[in-house]
Amino acid sequence: MITFVHLSDIHFSPRDDLSQFDLDKQIRRALLEDLALKPADGASYDGLLITGDIAFGGKLEQYKRAQIFLDEVFTQTGIPATNTYLVPGNHDVDRDFVIPGLPLWDSHAKLRQAASAVVWRDVIAKQLQRDPLHSLLAPLGAYNNFSQGYGCLTTPDKLAWHRIFPKALEDDTRVRLHGLNSALISDEGDAPANLLVSEFQTSDFEHSIGVIDIVLCHHPPEWLMDKTPIRDALRTFAPLGLFGHEHSTRVTADTRQVQLF
Repeated sequence: MITFVHLSDIHFSPRDDLSQFDLDKQIRRALLEDLALKPADGASYDGLLITGDIAFGGKLEQYKRAQIFLDEVFTQTGIPATNTYLVPGNHDVDRDFVIPGLPLWDSHAKLRQAASAVVWRDVIAKQLQRDPLHSLLAPLGAYNNFSQGYGCLTTPDKLAWHRIFPKALEDDTRVRLHGLNSALISDEGDAPANLLVSEFQTSDFEHSIGVIDIVLCHHPPEWLMDKTPIRDALRTFAPLGLFGHEHSTRVTADTRQVQLF
């Protein structure tokens, strides 16, 4: 058996400093206390999965505070930091890079207005392959600095990551984790059905004998412009999907996939 801890939408801000202005310290304390009580079956924790919004505004100092908290999680659970996997959310975007009137804002607007998978693929490919500044990913600079320590970078060459979890199940089945970036075009205009993952992030999905695939993504498919191909890819290749963003704990399931929110 493999036991994962799933966290999402931690939203660390400069106010989260354990002072009187830190309104979330009671929640974090309760979480750490709960984690100290091992699962009811006596199993040990094996890995930590974080589905985005680690920071509140994508700033370096917010990730420093988040790291202090994660170190406490590691201490309480015994999970090694190397078994931590994460993806970015909209609050991991530094919106100082995406201001109305600047080129990146205009690029986001172009993608949203197109409503065409052909245009989406063309624009994203050009920005990743031809822009020497890699402007599309600039708002995720602090996030990438943080996630680098966990091997979960989102880069021009690899928007999505996938890794085999080191521990196998009892029957030697392996777990393969996939991290998708649903914050590619996140800005002040975020709304349901106007964010984008792009099929570039699911092109490496495959069926492998003896492997179970789990996908991590901050936004549920309903928040994506390309929700149909992304949903189809998830249902075809990944029997388990973990999401965040909506701040609502629930489980949905059918014969092909279980989704945890």
